[in-house]
Amino acid sequence: MEMNHENRRFARYGIPAIIFAPKLTGLCIVPIDISCGGFKAILDRDPELEGATTCEFHVFGEVFENCRLRVAWTEPIEAAPSSLLIGFEIEKFDCENRLQDAIEEMNQLTENG
Repeated sequence: MEMNHENRRFARYGIPAIIFAPKLTGLCIVPIDISCGGFKAILDRDPELEGATTCEFHVFGEVFENCRLRVAWTEPIEAAPSSLLIGFEIEKFDCENRLQDAIEEMNQLTENG
């Protein structure tokens, strides 16, 4: 089940980002929303990931390498039975403050048109 907004450590934003996690999928992951604590995305299969895996984030022209993420929760999508809504927790960021700044800057740009 998804965490309540009041309990979140970081705000989530619907901004453009791409995540590469080769052990999860051979495709790019495009999150529905993202924060420094995690993101939500739709995948076409259960990632069946035990523990964490290395990933790379591309947000607002910045590349964040050697990050680690894990699956926090999964939820079936009724309208698309072969797909899952998945919540990912980011376990490690070498530059967490820089990522949060990039996310907040992109969110301000998208809000201001």
